[in-house]
Order: sequence, then C-alpha cells, then structure tokens
Amino acid sequence: MYERNVIVLERYIEKVLGLNKTYNARKNSEDYQEVVEKIEKYQEMTKKDLEMIQDFDDTAKKIGQIQQEEEKLYQLNRKLEDDRDRLFKDLGEDAKVLEGKLEKTEDLIDKNNVQLKKMRQEFIQYLGDFSRKTKK
Repeated sequence: MYERNVIVLERYIEKVLGLNKTYNARKNSEDYQEVVEKIEKYQEMTKKDLEMIQDFDDTAKKIGQIQQEEEKLYQLNRKLEDDRDRLFKDLGEDAKVLEGKLEKTEDLIDKNNVQLKKMRQEFIQYLGDFSRKTKK
C-alpha cells in the first residue's frame, strides 16, 4: 500500500514539474534561445530604466547645486548690503575713500545680481526638465 502511494505521488510531482517529459536537442535549443531572448529584452528594459533614473538624478543634483550657489550669493549680497549701509552711516572717512568703497561694493552686488539672473534661467530650465521627467 505504501509503495502504491509513493508511485502515485512521484507521478503527480513529475507531471506538475514537467519531469516526465522527454527532451531532445532541438527542444532544448529552442527553450534556451527563448530564455536568452527574454533575458536580453529584460536587460534592455533595465538599461533604459537606469538611464532614465540617472538623468532624473543628474537633474535633481543640478537643481540642488543651483540652490546652494544661490544661497551663497544671497548671503554674500546680504553682507555687501550691510557693508554699504555701514559706509553710508560712517561720516568719519574721507569722501574719496568712501566713494571707492561704495563703488567696489556696488560693483560686487551688480556682479552677483547678474550671476543670480543666469542661475535663475538655469534653475527654470532644469526645473522644467525635472517636471517633464517626473511626468514620464
């Protein structure tokens, strides 16, 4: 009785797992080619996904860098504005020296403002790219 149960169980497992099939070289070759094709398709899909993720990460990094640079320029402009305010309140210095310091400070502020405008354009461009990539 026990042997009969074992034989039935073995046949069932062979049937479910496909172990009772006879294989030949042609069938093995076809199965192998099918598996290779599926692997290649999977690799192509994952490569495209990785490229998209990399582009997304690069854009996010650029936005972060622009934000950091903007913060530095903001702090520098704030310091320069404070220096200019102090110069206006300082009545003890010579007029020529004071004028030179004010011009130098204002030139630096103007230079920073030009750089901030360029960064604003880059930021808007990268933010647009980021939004488009997010929608994909």
